[in-house]
Amino acid sequence: MPVLYGRVQECAELTAVIEAAARSESGVRVLVGEPGIGKTALLNSVTAHADGFAVLCARGTPSEARLPYAGLHRLLRPVTELIGGLPAPQRTAIRAALGQEDGPAPDRFLVSVAVLGLLSELAEKRPVLVVVDDAHWLDAPSLDALAFAAARFQAEGIALLAATRPEPPEPFSWAPVMTIGGLEPAACEQLIRARSGGPVAGPVLDRLITHTGGNPLALLEIAERLSAAQLAGRAPLPRPLPVGPALERAYLERVSALPVAAQRLLLLAAADDEIDAVTLLRAASHAGIDASALEAAEAAGLIRVSETRVRFRHPLIRSAVYQGAGLARRRWAHQVLGEVAARDDRRAWHRAAAALHPDAGLADELERSAGRARVRSGYTAAAAAMERAAELTPDDGVRARRLVRAAWDRWLGGHADAAVGLLDQARRAAEAGGRAGTLGEIDLLRGMIGLRGGVARDAYQSLVSAADRLGPEEALHALTAAAEAAFYAGDQLRFTAAAARIGRLGPVPGERAALIRAYFAGMAHAAEGEIAASIRQFRTVLEIAGRIDDPDLLRWAATAALMVGDDTIAHALPARAVDIARARGAVTKVPQAIELLVHSELWTGRLAIARANALEGLRLATQTGQLNCAGHLRALLALHAAIEGDVRTCRERAQEALARAREHDLGLVSAVATWALAFSDLSLGRYGEAADRLTRMAEAGPGHGHPVITVLSAPHYVEAAVRSGDHDRAARALAMFRSWAEAVQSAWALALVERCRALLADPAAADGHYRRALELHAVSARDFERARTALLYGAHLRRQRRRAQARRYTREALEIFERLGATRWAERARGELRAAGETVTDPEGEETGALTAQQLQIARFIAEGATNREVAARLFISPRTVDYHVRNIFAKLGIGSRVELVRRFRASGTARV
Repeated sequence: MPVLYGRVQECAELTAVIEAAARSESGVRVLVGEPGIGKTALLNSVTAHADGFAVLCARGTPSEARLPYAGLHRLLRPVTELIGGLPAPQRTAIRAALGQEDGPAPDRFLVSVAVLGLLSELAEKRPVLVVVDDAHWLDAPSLDALAFAAARFQAEGIALLAATRPEPPEPFSWAPVMTIGGLEPAACEQLIRARSGGPVAGPVLDRLITHTGGNPLALLEIAERLSAAQLAGRAPLPRPLPVGPALERAYLERVSALPVAAQRLLLLAAADDEIDAVTLLRAASHAGIDASALEAAEAAGLIRVSETRVRFRHPLIRSAVYQGAGLARRRWAHQVLGEVAARDDRRAWHRAAAALHPDAGLADELERSAGRARVRSGYTAAAAAMERAAELTPDDGVRARRLVRAAWDRWLGGHADAAVGLLDQARRAAEAGGRAGTLGEIDLLRGMIGLRGGVARDAYQSLVSAADRLGPEEALHALTAAAEAAFYAGDQLRFTAAAARIGRLGPVPGERAALIRAYFAGMAHAAEGEIAASIRQFRTVLEIAGRIDDPDLLRWAATAALMVGDDTIAHALPARAVDIARARGAVTKVPQAIELLVHSELWTGRLAIARANALEGLRLATQTGQLNCAGHLRALLALHAAIEGDVRTCRERAQEALARAREHDLGLVSAVATWALAFSDLSLGRYGEAADRLTRMAEAGPGHGHPVITVLSAPHYVEAAVRSGDHDRAARALAMFRSWAEAVQSAWALALVERCRALLADPAAADGHYRRALELHAVSARDFERARTALLYGAHLRRQRRRAQARRYTREALEIFERLGATRWAERARGELRAAGETVTDPEGEETGALTAQQLQIARFIAEGATNREVAARLFISPRTVDYHVRNIFAKLGIGSRVELVRRFRASGTARV
């Protein structure tokens, strides 16, 4: 192995990462630096000392950057026998990605989870070192999969080292970075002396370091071109020194010194850097180049030839050869390679690179190549092929269609901005080609991009416009998404308009369409105040929902359950949607379903698991680019903090959510965040502030308020308004909430109506309303609001000097608050008890309270009977990480078995699902 000069600190840091992996502490480092700075040498050096490790290596290359999962194929080739031990969905996905099985395009997140599972399985036997060089040239699906897996490393015993330039690839933007700079002067001198075999004068060394920045490759290349006299300072140095762009010129000088045949052969190799020796010699023969040219190029030290590969000694050499050749000679190289390539994809790419004019047949070939890449979820490769196909397409209409398909591929590959740029091109082509249907597809995709990460009302306009140009089935898809955008914006008029259009659509068969039509008919009736008619439609939705397994439809059905006040179904449906999405590896769907699941969990006393789910959803939404969904989850986390009484966290989360809401007109997000802040004010006794917030929310227009949240928060508004002396506003809010509650006949809603009536009633009449409220609470799942009603009733009784009764109801409230972990409300209950004459001590901590959010999720699944592997599959982490957390859970809770965990976890009340 070549000697490594300097780099003591860098080696120590990388060695520490590897040594930690040997102790089952996983870690990641991304080495960043300019070409030639020595990243590869560092990787090679530390890898050589990874004794006892299973070492997996891959190197990105420009040509394979277009081949989906080429990097994973190279990396995982030594361990493919472990694939059989993965769960079935992961096993199928990774085999499809690696080309071992035919089938539909694998979900890229399932592939990512499979990679994590494979590496974790390998680490069961010995620690694992994953080395990825030239990560900037790794194909996007492989890079995404590795980044997804690495982000979940914890206690597996895996070290991942990746080298890249000039910045960390976006999927690894979260990872610790080691910036590799130039060598220290002493190391520079050692390097030059080792290469030249002679002394280096001080002034010469200083000048070389100044001009190279201590770049080892540049130093070596210059040293090779300087005489001993020049290095020793006895002869002048050339001006200018060949550094930076001049370094490429230096390579070209070496190339130009070769025979013409060798130069032509090098250009063929540079035009396809993954070319094998057999194909290169076949191309050379086809071009009339003698095989001896390969020997000349290798003897010059410009390329290395193995049995299967031809590789340039450094990527800069390939770049210099290819870029320095000129357009005509590059086209010649691609033409030759296109004529001898064995694979259809390579042949199409080379022919496309050589083309100067539109070519319908060649564009068709590229489209077929894109289709093959898409089957393997190679969206980046598919997009590149479709973009080039569009460039070669003479017909405007066909070009527009291909640009739209390329835009879908860019979006699915995680590049929304690039997708929008392609849609702009597609619109111009579609308008020129008179393709109304394509214009509809353009608006549909633009709207979908906006719905997940843009301005909600802009997304609505695009989606409604799309529906105008599409057939009934596609229009139903567009209008459903448009309604979702309006719902996010809190724009009732636009939501109702979309719902009305759905009702007028032509016939679309299937239960999906039936559920959507019933849901929006129900919402339209609700908007008109026809509550009974809306409930009939929502009941139809819930009946259909029992027969379907589509996570998107289950989300709509969960909203219908919320609209009829059925807490049991409103929790069961999104929980089912989450489980289905997890089982299928549909990671983008998980956070969308979690939004509704968390809302249900917050108000039905599942506070700890609600927080854990919300944090998981936030992480997945952020990773999948669903920033509007992430904003809603932040608002729900603020509401969770308000319920628990964590004022600081509530404010922080709410401000994060409100910033997103203001930027993107997200009325739902704004309303939930405002509700959270108001409820936090309520817990602190700041009734005026709470009432003011909820007043502004109720009166706000689209983008700032939300009609559904206005209804749901009305009982809190009544309480705040009464306490701040505004009985008129309180009465109006109660009337609105009461009309809905009496229509749906939900016990929890009717209980809150009675509580509000008690707050507004004379002291003598309030008693009956409080008692009726508590009777209704007893048959509902909303223990938190039951406790708040008991607390309010206890305070009322104390003011009536009925202290013994007051203490009874206040103790009931305190017990519930303590069990749920609602600390500030528990403090208020203890204060009320003291005021009623009872001595109160602070409680012991909740048994599960010390667990982190992820540990709580793991404990919950284990309490349900899941194995470590099943838990890992559900949470998209490794079994080793689950095992690590289980050990910590046992230690924190002072238990030694799963049986004890089930008993202890359920006894705490947090296992209720």
